[in-house]
Order: sequence, then C-alpha cells, then structure tokens
Amino acid sequence: MTLARQINKANIAKIARNSFSPKSRSMQYAESLNETYICLSLDFDPTVKSYTTQPDSFFYCTDDGKRRRYTPDLLIQYTNGAMKFVEIKPEGFTHSDAFKQQFKRHQEVILSQTGCPLILITDVMSKPEKRKQFSQLKGYLNTEPLPDVDSFVIDYVKERGTCVIADIETQCVRLNAPLFYPMSMIARGLLCCSHDGLISRQCLVEVAS
Repeated sequence: MTLARQINKANIAKIARNSFSPKSRSMQYAESLNETYICLSLDFDPTVKSYTTQPDSFFYCTDDGKRRRYTPDLLIQYTNGAMKFVEIKPEGFTHSDAFKQQFKRHQEVILSQTGCPLILITDVMSKPEKRKQFSQLKGYLNTEPLPDVDSFVIDYVKERGTCVIADIETQCVRLNAPLFYPMSMIARGLLCCSHDGLISRQCLVEVAS
C-alpha cells in the first residue's frame, strides 16, 4: 500500500503507527492517537464496510493563486454504498474561525473533484468509553463464524436474559467451538457486555438488540 503523503515521524504531538484492520483486511497507517482510536471504532461499526487511511491527495489554488495540496485522513465506504472522506481533529482545534474557513474550503475541493462529502470526526466522536474494550476484542474479529453455535448461544442467552461469559464458554466447548468463542460473538455484535470496560469471564452479557 502506498500512502498519498509521507506520514511525519513520531514526536510529542504525533505518534506515527500502523496496525492491521480486520474490517479493511489491510494495514492502515495513522499519525496520531486520535486517528488510531477512530480507526479502531470503525472496525466495530456495523455501518462501515471498509476504510482507507491517507487515501489520496487533492490539489487546488488559493484566492491569491498559490497551489495547495490537501490529503484527507480517511476514506470510509459504508455498507449502503455511500463513501465519505474524513478529516480527523481534536475537538478543541475545530472551534477557531481559521479552521472553519479552511475546512469549508477543503469540503468544496473534495466535493468538486470526487462528488463525495468531506466530514469532520473529532476525538469525542470516537467512543472513548469503549476504547479498552475495543482493543481487547479486536483480535477476535478474525475468528471464523460458526452459524450453528451462534444460533444456539443466542437462544440460550435469550432464554435466561443475561449470562456470565464463563457459562457461555462451557456451552461453546460442548458444541466443539473454541473456548474464546463468546468473545468473538461480542466482537461481532451478536452479544453485548453489561459495561464498557475490560471484559472478564464473569461479566454479564445479553443478546444485542
């Protein structure tokens, strides 16, 4: 994969890193913790089909004739077929008139050249309360689904209202599924945990609505 622009080296303000996206099935590159967290939340968003970091660069001229280049942080493809470019910024950075003016200009450039909108996502939109849980569950997104086990577990939990994960593990092993299979079902959104923090075997889960 070739980036549209070179990501800066890490410093106090920026942390350049890459990680594998189960959603996109490819390595994705981020230059800040905000971008890393937002990519993590996209991997768990059921409305998102895939996403690409640093997708492309767009050139335009300012009012005084200077040539400028703009590279969005993300391109998101949704399950309904829509596509949106994304600018990621800390919430506190987005309130200045200078930023608002520049972002509006970038929206115009992206729309005119691609026909797709440019949207803004800030750190407060990245589900900060779910970050630890998402990080814990990410590795389970690659687990091969077992439809018969999924169906059995969903019915089992529905009958009881809620169950501890350890109890579901016992049922999964009885069905020759891996011991960790309940975590896969949580990661895939079939079951939901009773809290947003780290998950233990004693946590209560219920069938996702």
